[in-house]
Amino acid sequence: MPYTIIVCDDNSLYGSCKRKIMQREKLFNELWFLVAPYYNGYDMSKCVVTMRYMLPISKEFRTETLLLAEDRYEKHLKYVLPVDTDLTKEWGDIKLNLTFTMLEKVQSVDENGNVVQRIVQRVRKTCDHMLSVTEVPDWDSFIPDSALSALDQRILKQDAQIRQLAELAEALDNNSVDNLVYDDINETLQLYANGVGIGDKVSVRDMLEDGIPVVDFNNNSGDNSKPDNSGCDDGCDCGCEDDVNVVEF
Repeated sequence: MPYTIIVCDDNSLYGSCKRKIMQREKLFNELWFLVAPYYNGYDMSKCVVTMRYMLPISKEFRTETLLLAEDRYEKHLKYVLPVDTDLTKEWGDIKLNLTFTMLEKVQSVDENGNVVQRIVQRVRKTCDHMLSVTEVPDWDSFIPDSALSALDQRILKQDAQIRQLAELAEALDNNSVDNLVYDDINETLQLYANGVGIGDKVSVRDMLEDGIPVVDFNNNSGDNSKPDNSGCDDGCDCGCEDDVNVVEF
């Protein structure tokens, strides 16, 4: 028989059949609440029943609306609540109570003899009941590698491979060359990636043979209208000094 709580006429809650409820168990057990069909002459089946409870560790307050079962148990109204992880997420003593609410039309006669209808809300409350949830060790936090299943091992291996690929992609992106920068002051060339120099600087001066001048052609160097100055001597008057700049190192 499920864990059963009887609502007594004095509004106390009595656990008539207590079963052990384990932490984090889900949908294998039920809570039954048994209520007498009438209380002070009122039909309790017309009430909305709300269970209020407080979790033992976090002190989180929650509510559940209980559903009236179609069948009765020994002439009592039976309300059934599946034991879910919302209720069993924390171990310890859960404090709970019930509230019955009913809306009813009431007729009365005013001072002028007129019949007046009004809506009355009736509320019935119960005492607290302690529902004990047994602690279950968190085995997942200290399971050795040898106890993991083959599927778990594959998942862990795939996760490690994905992380390695992500790190490799990031390294390639950070070190991809996107520019070549010439430092005209130090006369060096260097590769750059994402605005940061990578590798060693190369000296342009060291790349040239000793004694050979560097010739820097101006923008008119491709103009065929200029004379051929390949055979000119120093001091000629053909204007070749306007076409080349001789830089001595």
